[in-house]
Amino acid sequence: MSRKGKHPRSGSAKVRRERKWWLLEQFGDGESCLCANGCGTVLFFESVTVDRWPIPGVLGGTYARDNIRPTCLSCNSSEGAKLARKRLGIMSYEEAKDLGYI
Repeated sequence: MSRKGKHPRSGSAKVRRERKWWLLEQFGDGESCLCANGCGTVLFFESVTVDRWPIPGVLGGTYARDNIRPTCLSCNSSEGAKLARKRLGIMSYEEAKDLGYI
């Protein structure tokens, strides 16, 4: 069982904060950077999310510095759901409805 206040995969709050600052420094000017998915969103400390890439989380990707990039919440959320559905063979609500399952 994990200790209170610590997430086993992404690390403690301190580690997550350091990771976000590192992304801003590596991919931007230390204060801001652009979303790595190319949507053009300017990200700051409060808005940057960590995307595990090139090896995504559903394929066992870790939060190692050579496997992360900065993304906006919108891009990161939609991309992860698509990968998970594809990996697990789960169809979307619309696909299930079209096939008559719903």
